[in-house]
Amino acid sequence: MAVRLLISRHRRSVVATLGVRHLADRMRQQQDASPREDAVTVAVAMRALPVAQRAVVILHYVVDLPLEQIADELQVPVGTVKSRLSRGRAALAPLLRETEEANDHG
Repeated sequence: MAVRLLISRHRRSVVATLGVRHLADRMRQQQDASPREDAVTVAVAMRALPVAQRAVVILHYVVDLPLEQIADELQVPVGTVKSRLSRGRAALAPLLRETEEANDHG
């Protein structure tokens, strides 16, 4: 059981890492010389999420996978994917709002 748990954690970490790389590649393709400020802000905010939530958010919003496919990739129930996605959005919202407000005042 411990080995399975370690394998699962490793798999989720790999998926999250690949998702972050995919996000970085996509951001590089969309800009010529300098990164767009909002893309950098989102990437920084994403680092604040736990790996499991980050993986789901990236797979859903960046890679554009449906919830069922994300569940299959991560080998978790669809309900777990929905929960992680909801918690990830909830965690990102105040981080992005704070940055937006700071930019408006600064």
